[in-house]
Amino acid sequence: MTRPKALAAVGVGSIGKDFVTVGITAAIAERSAAGRAANDRICASALRLKFEDDQRVPFVCECGDARCLGTVMLRLAVFARLREEGCLFVLLPGHENAGEEQVTEGGRELGYVVVERITNPAGGISD
Repeated sequence: MTRPKALAAVGVGSIGKDFVTVGITAAIAERSAAGRAANDRICASALRLKFEDDQRVPFVCECGDARCLGTVMLRLAVFARLREEGCLFVLLPGHENAGEEQVTEGGRELGYVVVERITNPAGGISD
């Protein structure tokens, strides 16, 4: 029996539906947080190296797939605006999860999409 792609990506077996759902949600949140932290360090380095606001910088895709090694090319000004606007994530096109994320801008022509996580009333990511 093969595991669904999402389960394989986080290394979770089908022990129980609730456990798997919590495991996937936690893994996605952890992966996205690690990507955001890496991108904040990349931005700080680019600023320290005196990159201009209109220069494109290679950032890490902030999708929830632990196997993703994608690079998102963004201008520093765009990255700064996204961080100011709050809890938005930058992903490669096609890496968004329609059930849990809503695309707010971008597309294939820009080389990135910006998503907002959809939360349920309890405050977690919806399933």
